[in-house]
Amino acid sequence: MAKQKSFIKMQGKVGDLSFSKSRTRRYEVRTPGGADKQRIMTDPNFQRTRENMAEFGSAAAVAKLIHTQLTNLLLCLGDTMLSNRSTFLVLRFRNNDTRLRNEQYGNINNNIVVVLIRKENLYNIF
Repeated sequence: MAKQKSFIKMQGKVGDLSFSKSRTRRYEVRTPGGADKQRIMTDPNFQRTRENMAEFGSAAAVAKLIHTQLTNLLLCLGDTMLSNRSTFLVLRFRNNDTRLRNEQYGNINNNIVVVLIRKENLYNIF
């Protein structure tokens, strides 16, 4: 990846180049890569990728549900990486569950309490 060292700092796109500023306060230049969205959504070779996308999406939704329920407490404890850490913890809960991937968590709101209360999940995580 190219790194910008001059005094000109840019953000946005110019042709195929994408200029951005990372969290570590460095400026980066990138080119687009990887498969496009249409191919990922339709190609049978990307079936596992679609499963992972669905699993991560539902884990992020559960983390958001927990985050919104604890808003008052998190106002004084939170930082910029709190949502990332909570999503990571929910994914660890899900990965320690013994059910098949396709069976996991049909309705997030109804199943969140079941996931958090199961003792085998808590022992494996903590």
